Amino acid sequence: IVPAHLLDGSGNAFRINRLKDKLGTRSMASGEYSFDGAVAYQVGPLDSGFVQMMEMVSASRLSNAMRATAMIRRSYYEALVHARARVAFGQTLERLPLMREKLLEMMLDAESGLAIVLQAGAVLGRADAGSIVDGALLRILTPLAKWYLCKRARWVSGEGMEVRGGNGYIEDWVNPRLVRDSHLGSIWEGASNVILLDVARAMAKQRSHEALFDDIERRLASFRDPALVTAAAIVRGSLARLRVQIERMQQLDQAYRDLPLDRVARRMYHLNAATLLLEEAAEQSAQGGGYRKLLLAARYMRSFIYPPTDDEMGDSDRTTIDWFEPMKEHGMVPASAAAMLIAAMPG
Repeated sequence: IVPAHLLDGSGNAFRINRLKDKLGTRSMASGEYSFDGAVAYQVGPLDSGFVQMMEMVSASRLSNAMRATAMIRRSYYEALVHARARVAFGQTLERLPLMREKLLEMMLDAESGLAIVLQAGAVLGRADAGSIVDGALLRILTPLAKWYLCKRARWVSGEGMEVRGGNGYIEDWVNPRLVRDSHLGSIWEGASNVILLDVARAMAKQRSHEALFDDIERRLASFRDPALVTAAAIVRGSLARLRVQIERMQQLDQAYRDLPLDRVARRMYHLNAATLLLEEAAEQSAQGGGYRKLLLAARYMRSFIYPPTDDEMGDSDRTTIDWFEPMKEHGMVPASAAAMLIAAMPG
């Protein structure tokens, strides 16, 4: 720790060379310092500096994921508010099928991202309390959340700017700041490839992916509602195939072992997110709140786990038109609304 002032009130021996002219996060200054004879106090053992730093980095990576999720949600709500008010072709933008499709895509990211960071936060609390199982789970949840959500925030913030149109490009609105700030997350505390390699280390050294898969299996096994049981079976089948793919990846020659990492990590993230959405759907239906979250989970599975093939391009998801109003207003949705989406997926 390097204090700004010494005990006698005099300034410590450091110099601020400059404040950096950054693309974003301008409200939080980043500077370049020189320390020349400054008084500093040791924190922790000198031979454990990297270990202590990585504890801080892990928490900061989760903070990055939460920050990215917040920007995703802000971008979605800004787009929704604009689409509700802007009139084109004799009706508001939100009434147009293509706009509804776009807003639903952003809604998926906002709600699944929130589920992920809340899960990781709860796991972090239990790990800090001494849970070994949660420690292993946190080891892979944190880099997965940081990697995917920070990259996804860049896409969602850009889509939000586009929905607002020309005004979205003007500094009078929040969109330019969201676009600028969203790029930091994929750089801060490790760029995307660095994080993917950390995922690989967690898999190879701690087998942390097995902790994640066990957690997914446990959640899926808890469902009793028939509509949820069907969806859970689909996720479980995809999870079984992913286990086989990971074993094959780990048998590859060392020079090529990292090449499938992006696809493997993406599938791990999406299966976990879909499971969390299904768990929220189970809670919602049990409390008599309908099946809005199940419809959202089904659409998430269609978008990220079993996207339509080229032969199915004309078979669009009519959910965006038929159920968009209660989806965006968190209203009542029947179980049958998700049935067609779920039935069309491989078992």
